[in-house]
Amino acid sequence: MTASTIRQERHQELVKILQRRQHYAQTLVELIQEQDSLIQSGEYASLLDFLARKQALIDALLGYSQLTPSLHDRWQTARGEMPEDMRLRCEDYLSRTEADLAFLLQEEERCSNDLQQQHHQTQQQLEQVSQGLALQGAYYENETGGTLDLNS
Repeated sequence: MTASTIRQERHQELVKILQRRQHYAQTLVELIQEQDSLIQSGEYASLLDFLARKQALIDALLGYSQLTPSLHDRWQTARGEMPEDMRLRCEDYLSRTEADLAFLLQEEERCSNDLQQQHHQTQQQLEQVSQGLALQGAYYENETGGTLDLNS
């Protein structure tokens, strides 16, 4: 194998890696709609299953950051040596991946806020139920001959 052939293979491998990263990021963006739907409908058991599947994609995406040499170093080395069409394709994958990840971060924050709000609402409802039960208990004691104590 010549040095040129080895370099071409490394470049093709880099293109495939960047393409896969972009695909994973795009898939995560598509999944955010399903996640939002599960949150809004309160289907928490399904949400937990969904998040486990989603985590597998995130792990695959993060796996590329573990490469040696790093993906960043590979790109820095290869981009000046690549044919222009290949370099432009890689730049497109990188740009789309970056945009998808930025969108994903924003949507994850929104989903997290929605979950926190639902948690707060549920907590308030439970407190109201608890107060109702305490009041019911106070009335019950009053009916059975006890005194009505509104402080309990």
